[in-house]
Amino acid sequence: MILQVAGIDYQKVPLALREYGAFTEEETRRALMMLQEQEGVFGAALLSTCNRTELYVHTEEEMQAKELFARMLDDAGVLEPAKGALLLALTVRRGDDVCRYLMEVACGMHSQIFGEDQIVTQVKRAWVETHEYGTADPVLERLFQSAVTAAKRVKTECRLTGSGTGAAQRMVEKLQQRGTWVGKTALVIGNGQMGRAAAEALVQAGMKVTMTVRHYKTREVVIPAGCQVIDYTERYAFLQQADVVVSATRSPHLTLEWDMLRPLLHKDHPVYFVDLAVPRDLPNELQEECSATYENMDTLGKTGPDGNQVEMLKAAQEILEEEAQEFRAWLLTRKFAPVVRGIADYAASDLVGRLEKSIRRLSDQPQELRDAVWTASAKTVASLLFHAQKELDSEQWKAMLEAMAKQEETI
Repeated sequence: MILQVAGIDYQKVPLALREYGAFTEEETRRALMMLQEQEGVFGAALLSTCNRTELYVHTEEEMQAKELFARMLDDAGVLEPAKGALLLALTVRRGDDVCRYLMEVACGMHSQIFGEDQIVTQVKRAWVETHEYGTADPVLERLFQSAVTAAKRVKTECRLTGSGTGAAQRMVEKLQQRGTWVGKTALVIGNGQMGRAAAEALVQAGMKVTMTVRHYKTREVVIPAGCQVIDYTERYAFLQQADVVVSATRSPHLTLEWDMLRPLLHKDHPVYFVDLAVPRDLPNELQEECSATYENMDTLGKTGPDGNQVEMLKAAQEILEEEAQEFRAWLLTRKFAPVVRGIADYAASDLVGRLEKSIRRLSDQPQELRDAVWTASAKTVASLLFHAQKELDSEQWKAMLEAMAKQEETI
């Protein structure tokens, strides 16, 4: 059995192609349910964000994650040539590399905005979905738990970036490069996590922010402080007074259609459009529209660690290595647990056999004494063998167990 991850991300795949491989909540559910039925797949998790789509699987050794990713694209209805281009850009990792990579992803080290906070929430969500759809297994469970734990440690012990770094803050930075926006009007389409983050960032920048919601009910929708609310159906009417329009939904469809949007745009009132969705919410024609400025997840730009973060990054890598080693030790223990039990059982049986005469002579209930000696000795041997793992490196421990198991077979 082996851990694998196959995926695409912004480093190899541009947004115009990446959005074909982005999965909605319903597509994620269907993909995981399909993978659950594949023979040789013990667990599966899908991480689909604006930066990446990655399939994490625990499978039989001979199974290829690339083939499973291709089946997932087929199930989502992705057609050629997009499917072929996505598979050509696919990156596959196997074995020990998977754990360390997911930890780095959860810390934001592989995000367009280095160290961004939102990714750890998305990793948690992918983890939760494995339980919702029945595709969790003990190895994937421990993998994602370790990644989230590592990300939390990095965040608290050696924060890589300033507070609240993410796409929403990057959007505000780019806006402010063009002047002041205090007192101006913003429309945010979408009330999910990204939409709320965008609204909060715009309020903090001093803008008057209005959000769209569908079927508004106070108990079901969270509205950030300082925001007004309109129904989603009113978005076109509100556009005529907006200076900034942000769309951030998980819908597979456009939130603004070009035929209806174009008549509302005027040169004397330029609008700044920001599309924080993958697949994109806004029409491609905005990129050519002279009366509008258009940004999306890729044009917001990539950021990396600055010179002041070198020591923090080094400390973060040390934390990740500690957590990765702990995961590898757990995985090794799990893998060799049957061998340890076999050695312990053999040792217990051997000891009881050697004490047989004494047991018969000293006890009027020999079977009870045999059972007590067998249980105690098996536990002691197993405890000693597992403790030895902490004192030896993994290869030494494996070699010791294999030698003992071989000796057991020859005696």
